Amino acid sequence: MRKYLRKTIDEIRAGQIDPVYFLNGDDFFLQNLFMEEIEKSLSKEEAVEKVFEVPDSGDFNRILSELNSGSLFVQKRIIILQNPTQIKGKNRDLFLAYCDSPNPTNCLIIVIDKWETKNALVKALTEKVGVISSSPPFPEKMAGWARFLMNRSDLKATDEAIETLIELSGDSVYHLNNEIEKIKLSMDERTAVEKGDVLKHSGWKRNFYPWHFVDAIGRRDFGSSVKIGKNLMDQGRDISSLISHMTTLFQELLFRCMDASGKKEKEKQWFWLSSQVRKQLSQYEKGYRKSELPQIFRLLRVADETVKSMSIDPETILVPLVYKVIKRHV
Repeated sequence: MRKYLRKTIDEIRAGQIDPVYFLNGDDFFLQNLFMEEIEKSLSKEEAVEKVFEVPDSGDFNRILSELNSGSLFVQKRIIILQNPTQIKGKNRDLFLAYCDSPNPTNCLIIVIDKWETKNALVKALTEKVGVISSSPPFPEKMAGWARFLMNRSDLKATDEAIETLIELSGDSVYHLNNEIEKIKLSMDERTAVEKGDVLKHSGWKRNFYPWHFVDAIGRRDFGSSVKIGKNLMDQGRDISSLISHMTTLFQELLFRCMDASGKKEKEKQWFWLSSQVRKQLSQYEKGYRKSELPQIFRLLRVADETVKSMSIDPETILVPLVYKVIKRHV
């Protein structure tokens, strides 16, 4: 069962707080944002105690005892259990039994940074509690996050302001939030944010990450692929690493096409693929025909050989390669 972070936060603000939540993903800003919303809602009427636990096999019995007991000093406790993936055997059974029948005086937030859909505990928690993704959002989700954070700061932004903010600061929700906080401080009594208000504070050049490049290739977005590829090379990544990322993406797509039933091969996950990319593989697969993959591999091989054998401007390799792959000129 999947839950959505922003929707869940709306429920929390309305006072609908569950006794157990499960966050999966390594965006620490989103994790902290969620915890802050829980604490803010619970502390409206009474004092709240927040406890962080990093379990190991030696002290998990103590943690279970803490979960099942109350506090002598406060009415409500928030217990954050971080990365309990090593809990096994009887302890795991007891922990899952607690999730079925939790202590209503405590709010348990389970956080597992690594996206491991095959992990037995992750699968059980997803089924029993529901999983909330705390992974970095995809680019197309950033506008929604920008508006959410604007509203959180009691601001309203024009569409043009949101587009500009995403262009300058849309590499992470953390970056968006920082920029919105700076805008908020400069607004005085105004609440309507326009493009000029965003540009006034735009001192931080947006940086992309390799998964952004792989996602743009997977979506066959030529403009974004070239823009992100150039940005990555400006950050110091060489053209060979971008070719390698493309090759591994298409290897994964090829393996997913090989089994006619789609069951065995689609369970494969290559270790380097980020959780953001893995989630979108089925969508990328729809955009690339199996028949064109051999030609794409040929283009990638030729590009790699050119890089290794000649001293040439990387951009003169990147742009034609991406164009041929995405525009089906293979």
